[in-house]
Amino acid sequence: MRQPHHSKLSQRPGFVMIAVLVLLMVTAALATGWTTSVLQGRRLARLQHQQRQAERLAEAAVARAVARLNTEPNYTGEVWQVSAVQLGQEYGAEVQITIDATDGDDAQRIIAQVALSPIADSPVRHTISHRF
Repeated sequence: MRQPHHSKLSQRPGFVMIAVLVLLMVTAALATGWTTSVLQGRRLARLQHQQRQAERLAEAAVARAVARLNTEPNYTGEVWQVSAVQLGQEYGAEVQITIDATDGDDAQRIIAQVALSPIADSPVRHTISHRF
């Protein structure tokens, strides 16, 4: 009579369980790394978008100041509140426009300081200066 053939794996029942656990741990580690990478990419893309938005707001503030100076020579600046609705975002912005008279000539310097206020993040800031 022939005896059934037993493989080496069947003689070590714990080996299969350990192999499966190691495979699950490797898969979990890879999934965690991928998820972290995706989340960091999203954060970076959001920050870059907010920085570009702050730059465009600063440029718009300079154009706003130039237009005001052309019609109101005594314009000294303002604080321009931009609502979340106007930005099409979940956050608003505050734009500080300052007119600085430079010494020695008739030129003026327009300074636009933008502070975006994204929810749960620190404000994104951008400042530009333009001679007028």
